[in-house]
Amino acid sequence: MSVQIIANKEHNGLELYFAVKPEQKIIDSLKAAFFRWHNLKKCWFAKNTEKNQAVVKGLFPNAEVSAEAIPLSVKEHIKSNKYDVKVGDIFYISWGYDQTNVNFFQVIELVGNVSVRIKEISDEHVRSNCSMSGYVKPVRNKFIGGIFIKDKDKGDLKQVQMSSWGDGSVYIKISDYRASITAEETTHFTSSWA
Repeated sequence: MSVQIIANKEHNGLELYFAVKPEQKIIDSLKAAFFRWHNLKKCWFAKNTEKNQAVVKGLFPNAEVSAEAIPLSVKEHIKSNKYDVKVGDIFYISWGYDQTNVNFFQVIELVGNVSVRIKEISDEHVRSNCSMSGYVKPVRNKFIGGIFIKDKDKGDLKQVQMSSWGDGSVYIKISDYRASITAEETTHFTSSWA
């Protein structure tokens, strides 16, 4: 049985991620130890106590606990939606009046055939042309609060739409902006002349 065990320091929790649904006896053992199913993250979780560590060690004696964030590959194998959007895909908006701001959003869940749940992610500067402009790229799985996402914990539900420009591109609406899908290439930004 393939399991990844994460020690979530932020919530003082243990999270168990399975590549496939575990056997019923494992589920029953987790429930008996008061582990609960997290429907958004698709994992079993409980507080990180010595008792819960012992339960996990008893069920999975050879598994190691990791402090790393869970990669989304556990959910990526499920499917893509009608527009071929997948968990882990990144959308971005470029906006501003006196300057060009860039914000990135990562798909964390597919909901039905045309909707996705997204969270805002951080970016990093790749290079600068001068002190007033440069290029940024998204940092996958580095979720931030941001200003565009209302539900910071669960992420926001958005409907994927096909562009009417006839180029086959898709987008989601974020505030008054169209967020386009990106292949994590760098994106240009400029700063205001303040």
